[in-house]
Amino acid sequence: MEQLSNFERVMDARDHFKNGASTKSLMSSINNIKKFVCFIIVGFVLSISVSAQSELTIKQNKIYQSGTGLTKKQVRDIMSENNEALKLYNCAQRHYTLGYGASGVGVATMVTQLFFSDNHSEVYADPIFIAGAGLGIVGVFVGLAGNKKLVNSVSLFNSKINNKTSYYKVDFGTTQTGIGFTMRF
Repeated sequence: MEQLSNFERVMDARDHFKNGASTKSLMSSINNIKKFVCFIIVGFVLSISVSAQSELTIKQNKIYQSGTGLTKKQVRDIMSENNEALKLYNCAQRHYTLGYGASGVGVATMVTQLFFSDNHSEVYADPIFIAGAGLGIVGVFVGLAGNKKLVNSVSLFNSKINNKTSYYKVDFGTTQTGIGFTMRF
């Protein structure tokens, strides 16, 4: 029976370091690190730069993109590419809030005057009731102006984008099965 020993294999000085590590294994680990860093950089670049816009639509004063309802923050993020449309959108939101808020205060004032008045025949001539009615009417018109500005802001945004592109976004992060790239259409 023949006995094998490790003495037959000689460590050549040009292939190994003093601690026994080979240059091939060090180069392999450096290449793996380089591949990982490149993978992360490509993922980061794709998650930032790959996003095209599709048209926005309005249904019942709610803004949609590709059939998905958007929050006010999402709309502002999307419209940040077009400053004119963003300014018009913000103005529309202020008009809408102020107008319908004023209308609500006006109606509440009128109802309060009706409930707490002793003489219902004279309440219609009361200055507070008249001011509430005026505030309610003016508030409705300011709110309607906000709705019109909202439609105009979406039209302005849609006129500035290229209609031939589709909306997709590539992100790097967690998925249902682990970590990786996600693409949303």
